[in-house]
Amino acid sequence: MKETSNKIKNKGKIISKKFKNPNIFVFLLFVLISLALWLLNYINKEHSTTIKLSYQFYNLPDDIVLSKQNPLDFNIEISGYGYTLIKESFKQKKLTLQIDFAKSSKIIHLTKLPNDKNKKFILSSELSPFINNKLDKSLNIIEISPDSIFFDIIPKQ
Repeated sequence: MKETSNKIKNKGKIISKKFKNPNIFVFLLFVLISLALWLLNYINKEHSTTIKLSYQFYNLPDDIVLSKQNPLDFNIEISGYGYTLIKESFKQKKLTLQIDFAKSSKIIHLTKLPNDKNKKFILSSELSPFINNKLDKSLNIIEISPDSIFFDIIPKQ
C-alpha cells in the first residue's frame, strides 16, 4: 500500500516540476496568440453557408391557400465575410419572412401549373427582394431552396 502511495507522490512531483517550468507557459501563451490570429484571419475571408428562414403569407386571395406539401422553411445559401456570417447566424433564429399579398401583389405573380388547374406557384427567386431586406446588405444570395412555393386553389361551390 505504501508503494502505490509513494508512486503517486513521485508522479505528482514530476508533474508539478514540469508546470513550474516557465517555458511551458510561454509556449502555451504563444499557441493561444497564434490560434487567435489564425481565427481572425480565417473569418476575415469570404465564405458561404446555408441558413434556414421560415416564411408566412398574409392576405392571400380568398380562393387560394398555402399547399401542405411545402416545407416550413427556406434553405438559403448565402456568401459573405466571416464576421457578417457569424452575426447573421446569431440573428437567424429570430428571422421570419412575412409576405403580405395585399401590399406586394405587383411584385409576386402566382402562376398556374400547366398540368394541374387547382394549383398555383411562386418562384422563390421572386421572393429574393423580401429575403434581401431581412439579411445584411453585404451578404449575397447564392441559392434558395425550395425553388417554388405551391398554393392550392379552393374551388368555388
